[in-house]
Amino acid sequence: MRIFPENTSENIKFCFIHLPKAAGTTLSSILDQKFNHSQIFPSSLFNDLCSKNLDDLDQYMLFRGHFYFPFFNLIPASFNFLTMLRNPEQRCISEYCYLRNYPVDDKLRKYIEIYPNNEFVRAKSLSIVDFFSHPDIIHRLNLQSSILGCDFTVPITELQTELKTEIYHRNSSSNYARESFLVRHLNNKNISDDLCSTAINRIRKFPFIGIAERFNDSLALLTYTFGWKPIKVFRNLNVSPNLGYQKIIDSESKRFLEHSVSYDFCLYEEAINIFEERYQRMMKNLQEEYNCGDPIADSDSLYNALDSHYQRSLINRLKPLDSIFFDFSCSVQGSGWHDREVVSKDLSFCWTGPENESTLDFRLIGNKRYRIFLRIINYISEEVFNSFRLQANNIDVSLKVHDHSGNIVTFVGDFFNTSTEDLCRFKFLISSTISKKSLNPEDIDDRLIGMAFEWINIDCLDS
Repeated sequence: MRIFPENTSENIKFCFIHLPKAAGTTLSSILDQKFNHSQIFPSSLFNDLCSKNLDDLDQYMLFRGHFYFPFFNLIPASFNFLTMLRNPEQRCISEYCYLRNYPVDDKLRKYIEIYPNNEFVRAKSLSIVDFFSHPDIIHRLNLQSSILGCDFTVPITELQTELKTEIYHRNSSSNYARESFLVRHLNNKNISDDLCSTAINRIRKFPFIGIAERFNDSLALLTYTFGWKPIKVFRNLNVSPNLGYQKIIDSESKRFLEHSVSYDFCLYEEAINIFEERYQRMMKNLQEEYNCGDPIADSDSLYNALDSHYQRSLINRLKPLDSIFFDFSCSVQGSGWHDREVVSKDLSFCWTGPENESTLDFRLIGNKRYRIFLRIINYISEEVFNSFRLQANNIDVSLKVHDHSGNIVTFVGDFFNTSTEDLCRFKFLISSTISKKSLNPEDIDDRLIGMAFEWINIDCLDS
């Protein structure tokens, strides 16, 4: 069973409020695989979100980015809110190092043209104490409370009306103008006891909150809460390069931070309490439902229990079918896949990796014969290609090459779905995964990859 909420409607949208430098980029990439590409709002930037007509946002089921909580009160929809919090001192240090070391590229130059005295410019020229003491920056010391606890200072209906008027859209020629319009009606810079209390009350109602310092445990709770496939391996993304950390963060800086993040520490400590209570309840439920020991002995036992929970959830969510067409623009019910890559509206694919085994789960009618077609559009080496094997419910599927043009190959094979619960797990097995960078030092892609799959088609052979 799910811990919280007890019922998650398919019509409820998801919003991951990404608090800066709190492991949010990594979590966002994980969330993306749980939704169809067309269901995901394409940007993580608040100014891009502000640029859309409110009615146009209804088509999306997942929003993830640096968004202020009150914005979603403007949208007439129900949301599952998710967030990840981090130790406030470490978050501030990470943010400062990230801004200080961020390369001055074309994107940043454009931002500097619009906001000449922005946070990137200041971080590169000021000490961490002077940076966070600046009147325009000081609220970022308690940024987690600010983002989660702020509110609009004018009625929501008034903002909705203003956003929909033609005059407003004519006068707002850029995304930044629309963002500025909304932000100036937020009390996000007035950090107070009331704002912190509001943030605490809100996260208590979030279906999921995670703790960055317990990222693996957070992933376990996330997948349990929503009945998703548990995650063994993930890539850490957008990690701040803490270059010269000791020179930047001296004892004076540490004392300054310790005394300046009191609101965020209050929020963070409450988040830990909420998280721990839910995590322990999850462990207790897993022990009782799947007889996996008390306490659960190790990470493998926990993973297996979570996988059983996921399979039960998937069976409850999906109807059994006798034919399926799946491409990688769809949500991935499985493991061992890198992030979806979208070439065009009609072409999406995923590389297998970083491990040698990848899986996909479908609910097929049991005790029937099926024919499966697989399309791959690339592979890292001939050795990996020649080693490829497919299993359906742990039984090898004899594959033949149906079509071959360069690195684009279509396989075909027949199998019998023996599953009595109608869930068929396909395993994609290869001998090894290799990075492009190891084959070509000039290539910056250091992911361990194997084969790139585009689509899968399954049809029942029994009448």
